Amino acid sequence: MYVHSDNLLVTKAIRGANVRKFSLSTDRGIVGLVYTSRKGFIVSSPYSDRRFDQLLDQERKSITNNMLCVPIKLGETCYGCLEIANKSHSTFTKEDLHLATSVAKELVLGLINKNKDNFPISEFNTKQMSINILTPLIKNVMIILVKTLKAKE
Repeated sequence: MYVHSDNLLVTKAIRGANVRKFSLSTDRGIVGLVYTSRKGFIVSSPYSDRRFDQLLDQERKSITNNMLCVPIKLGETCYGCLEIANKSHSTFTKEDLHLATSVAKELVLGLINKNKDNFPISEFNTKQMSINILTPLIKNVMIILVKTLKAKE
């Protein structure tokens, strides 16, 4: 999961063998495209896609075989992105994209409900989200989503 902060997308609630956190510009890679377009994408062959940024794979010393990325948004306001990579034995499907989009929608609604007593929705922004409080929950949701979609990370 990437959370928007000061024109960067910062990793949160990550899992897998390499748990180092990263930051990337909102105009880089598939995650940046998802963030700026507010649309989810399936990328079946990332290294053949000119939009794919190999920097994270190089840093993690891993290879992304396929990926799915969806925005965490409410209306046209995007708070971050969910990324799932390396589906086992196949590529991600439209059904997978729909499921991940539904999970992202529930996450942002949960964040808003968590904060509704403190901040009116009109003033709600990323800095006011209790993302750090919810990170363990989000991490568990990501683990379930990764297992459900039969992905590796």
